[in-house]
Amino acid sequence: MIENHPGGGGILAIESTVKTKFHNTTLLVTNNNLWSLPLTHNTKDYFLELELITAIGFTTNCLVINSSLPLYKINELISFIKKNPNKINYASSSIGSQSHLIMELFKDLNKLEIINVPYKGSQPALMSLMTGETQMMFTQIPIVLPHTKNNKIKILAVTSKNRSIFLENVITLSEYYPNFVYDTVYAVYSSKNMDNKNQSDIRNKILLLLNTDDIQKKFYNNGIELDIKMDIKKIGDREKNVYQKFYNKLNKEIL
Repeated sequence: MIENHPGGGGILAIESTVKTKFHNTTLLVTNNNLWSLPLTHNTKDYFLELELITAIGFTTNCLVINSSLPLYKINELISFIKKNPNKINYASSSIGSQSHLIMELFKDLNKLEIINVPYKGSQPALMSLMTGETQMMFTQIPIVLPHTKNNKIKILAVTSKNRSIFLENVITLSEYYPNFVYDTVYAVYSSKNMDNKNQSDIRNKILLLLNTDDIQKKFYNNGIELDIKMDIKKIGDREKNVYQKFYNKLNKEIL
């Protein structure tokens, strides 16, 4: 059985896994929000409360704008925003989510004046962008791929180190800013109370599934690149460090 707990940066889903009474049968699939929550929502460090079962893969984030804006390049977007301070709204999937923090980093880097409009999840945020309620956002490739041909959005850039295999003609922001690299990584976790044998059995079963052609095709068709060898802790430590410095710099003004 699958239970979706959107919004709140993933707190509901994570808490339900940490506190579950069914620790041998409950799994959590989550992303980078796991590392930003202690900072943005003053929670405990949930990474220490969970057991990593396996990494799954990653996708990159996209800088997306409403297609009604007559803009096609990053420098055009920045110039337009600076000519219209506090008139551009950007959507985020929730306060403290990766979509929120990446945009705030982009905003600070370019000294922009834009307004955050948080939603309860990525899909409502994207819908606001397509209807013109908001004008720009950062979100993951799987969220935008189904909408790339509806002429309601434009993808200006991606946040991966290299150009995405799914959007080969779209530039990376690292071509403008060398260290602006923020992928969304996915992994499977369990409660710390799950017994070791069960963890090992589940890990082996997941890895077998990820090695099948059918599952690999499904991930690919949804814009996710499989990579079970990712160093999840290293990625998390790097992002926590970036967010902490940024958070201190702004004196908590973004939240």
